[in-house]
Amino acid sequence: MRGIYFLVRLVHRLRYRIKLKWEELLAHDGPLLILPNHVALIDPRIVLSQLRKYRNISPLASEKYYNILGIKQVMQAVGTIPIADASVSSGVPDISLVYKNIGRALWENKAVLIYPAGQIYRQGYESIKGKQAVYEIMKSLPENTKILALKDRGLWGSIWSMAWDNGETSFGKAYLLSLWYVFANLIFFVPKREVSLTLYDITQEALTAHIWGMNVLNHFLEDFLNTEN
Repeated sequence: MRGIYFLVRLVHRLRYRIKLKWEELLAHDGPLLILPNHVALIDPRIVLSQLRKYRNISPLASEKYYNILGIKQVMQAVGTIPIADASVSSGVPDISLVYKNIGRALWENKAVLIYPAGQIYRQGYESIKGKQAVYEIMKSLPENTKILALKDRGLWGSIWSMAWDNGETSFGKAYLLSLWYVFANLIFFVPKREVSLTLYDITQEALTAHIWGMNVLNHFLEDFLNTEN
């Protein structure tokens, strides 16, 4: 998998100039809960390929994408945890099973990445109101878990974001548009978009907010991820 991630990073260099900051926080020898903001369709691929240089990461993904033939094998190889999706499941999805799988991964000292908002930006900022996933996961964290926030900046306004066409562009269409853009600029003359990924240790602040309930925790995460610093 290291070779695959390396190739992904090479492809990203054609279009992006990516800077990862405070990557030393990934050196924690216990479990990690990583909470990024979700700017665009492509940011999971960018985030995972960058973090994978320092540690194996188990991301969460909707079963809608997880079960696609060819993609499923890759997701299994990187330790992806599938999330039940009501749009493709028969009956009511068992979300408690997802929480159990995440908890098991953390107790096995893994690094788990979950987007608190559960969806990409529909405006130029993160909105986590009413989301319960992170709150539920934090109810049974191993004592030595570190909680990291990841601020992703630079992708809002790109083809992959809802700023482009209000979310009408699918992943496949955005991919084809990106390829056309690269080749139309003769590969080596593609303007580079600046993207910064900055990690922060928010363990104590998040644990304190969690004590006061889901709404307080979500408000803290939302404010933190939206603050420019």
